[in-house]
Amino acid sequence: MPQLSDTTVREIIILSEARLAAIPKDQTRDQILDSILEVPKPEEKALRDLLNKLSHPQALELVAMMYAGRYTVENEPYESDQGDESVEERLPREKFEDVYKDHLRNFRHDDTATLISMCEQKTNVLHRYLTAALGRR
Repeated sequence: MPQLSDTTVREIIILSEARLAAIPKDQTRDQILDSILEVPKPEEKALRDLLNKLSHPQALELVAMMYAGRYTVENEPYESDQGDESVEERLPREKFEDVYKDHLRNFRHDDTATLISMCEQKTNVLHRYLTAALGRR
């Protein structure tokens, strides 16, 4: 039974989109690098706060959704560490479930902070991956 509600996933999607929209599109590379040291914008803080409230089972499900969702929007084949065949980049519902479960299994031993960090590293595309995954797990 999922620990992470669709409502929470939708909230993360909204905050991820807001965070991305708050980034000026005309920033130079140096400005982007300098912004890493700045106080986080409210949109980024809200997203981080929500991610940091997740329990381990919730963070695990979020990572599995994020990575499984990636294969529905990116042009990358998926190869399971279980030796399964590659999966098409547009995963049919039944294959999506297999990939999702594979990621649950692969990341189950990672601690919560590591799982959350994986999501934070993908904040520019997190909303796309989660939107693709929402309702498919």
